[in-house]
Amino acid sequence: MKNILIILLVIPVSFFPLLLFYSTYDYSNKKIMSFSEYRLSEKDISLIQDGDIILRHGYGYVSDMIADTKNEKYKISHCAIISKDSLTGKINVIHSVSQTLAEFDGIQSQPLEIFLNDCKKNSVIISRYKHNKKISASEISERAKYYLKQKIPFDYKFDLFDHQKIYCTELIYMIIKDVFNDDIFLYSSNKNPKDIDFSVFTDTTHFEVVLNHNLRTN
Repeated sequence: MKNILIILLVIPVSFFPLLLFYSTYDYSNKKIMSFSEYRLSEKDISLIQDGDIILRHGYGYVSDMIADTKNEKYKISHCAIISKDSLTGKINVIHSVSQTLAEFDGIQSQPLEIFLNDCKKNSVIISRYKHNKKISASEISERAKYYLKQKIPFDYKFDLFDHQKIYCTELIYMIIKDVFNDDIFLYSSNKNPKDIDFSVFTDTTHFEVVLNHNLRTN
């Protein structure tokens, strides 16, 4: 009984510094984010097409941890699919997000300007899949809308091959495989044996980088 009491006392004491660290870290990031005026110019917006891939480095401890752990050429922590209305020009993004970063968990759609609010300044990259011209790139966003309707939750295990739950790169992996029968997991630029590296989406063998604001180049 005495040992149990000691454990119950030790756990909160050891947990509190971590909680304080995360809270302070994210508070600091949110304060920086509130003063950020990062936007895309009209010229940048004009380059965007339906079905493009948008990559960013977001704010917060989790985003920094992902970007640092990946340690890729560009500091990226998240990706999404562009859905652009051909009539109105309105741009949304469809992506899978953890509830720690959004109001709710899983695949969701949000306006581009809201997505940009969570982007660190000068971190955005937009790329375009070099697709089979017989199939429109708009099929990428259409397929994304299909998964959006399924209300699939976020995959906290980051299991690329279990599609009951889906994380951000997994969603794009599935869509490109569905629409174009192209397995980007097998690209030589993908070094991760269990995941899709963000670098796949900037590999000019398979993707065209149409916009690059990312300052990290080492």
